[in-house]
Amino acid sequence: MVFKIKYLPSTTPSSFDNLKLPIESQRNCAINTERRQFTRVPVTAKALIEQDGEKYIAKVADISLNGAHLQTASSLKKENPIKLQLIFDELTPPIHMMAKIVYHNGEDYGVECQEIDIDSMLQLRSILTLYNNDPETIHQESQALWERNTQDSE
Repeated sequence: MVFKIKYLPSTTPSSFDNLKLPIESQRNCAINTERRQFTRVPVTAKALIEQDGEKYIAKVADISLNGAHLQTASSLKKENPIKLQLIFDELTPPIHMMAKIVYHNGEDYGVECQEIDIDSMLQLRSILTLYNNDPETIHQESQALWERNTQDSE
């Protein structure tokens, strides 16, 4: 499972400014490593999704350095990319990324990160470290991801 991180300048889109969301924060979570390359960490967060000019709201079930598991009753098109904004609480800067849908079953969507700006990547790593009981694992995964993407771009 290979993805490339395209570092973009940090921007905060204003397209979601008028949406009011109740934000919950969950700091004590178990880790779900399954057979995946990146540690998945259960979280309580909201996702704002934009696809084909339409905006949707979703619940974030878990995240990793590579993507997220979203739950929404909205009908997203698997073949079209999405702009994703992950919101954890009022004090934490949101994470912005472009993603593709790699899994869909009912209201569950698995998305894989395609592009992320450097500020969002650092924020994602900080959140994963905070929610994880083993911060060293997140450090090792992000280091391996960085090295792999550096080699891919050469």
